[in-house]
Amino acid sequence: MNDEIQELMAENERLSEEIKRTREKLDLAEKYIRDNVDSKAPDYIRFGNPFIRSLEIFSLKSPVRIDVFNKKEKSNNIKLSEDTIKQSDVRVEAKTILNGTASGFYINAECPVVKVSGRCVEDGELSIIIRGRDYRLDGDRLPCLLRLKSVIWNGTEMLKGDQIIWHDEPYSIRRNAVDGEEFSVEITWEHF
Repeated sequence: MNDEIQELMAENERLSEEIKRTREKLDLAEKYIRDNVDSKAPDYIRFGNPFIRSLEIFSLKSPVRIDVFNKKEKSNNIKLSEDTIKQSDVRVEAKTILNGTASGFYINAECPVVKVSGRCVEDGELSIIIRGRDYRLDGDRLPCLLRLKSVIWNGTEMLKGDQIIWHDEPYSIRRNAVDGEEFSVEITWEHF
């Protein structure tokens, strides 16, 4: 009987801690929404019950999206490494050209550590943009929050602590690109 009581007390303590952590996450999500959501956001985000709003957004499990582009001319490009393309839980979308001045790829990853490497084709500006996926409801983008834990660019840690990102508030790396220059970035992230 004593063992059962101790087990129940331990389970109660564990559940209390889990509830506390969930409340902290919901409070942060609510604060983020209050401070950052555009006045054009749907009414249920702007005016709905804070707990329900937080749960709706919190429950969306967005993969991390990494946009990799070389900007300048239409001939600029990125050649991704085979290691990048063959990672499990990583999808490389078709090559994309932006406004005739940038060429590159969208990469979506479910895995908690993503390694992207390749080389630049032509001189230009290398842009690596780390963000949440573009989720929309009735045409309005939802802030699906992700927590960046680490961004290692060519062997150097770029973050000075965790950073919360989503599609409209990404983390960006921009560098001058030289034709043939190789690059690598390792991203560690988790759902918020």
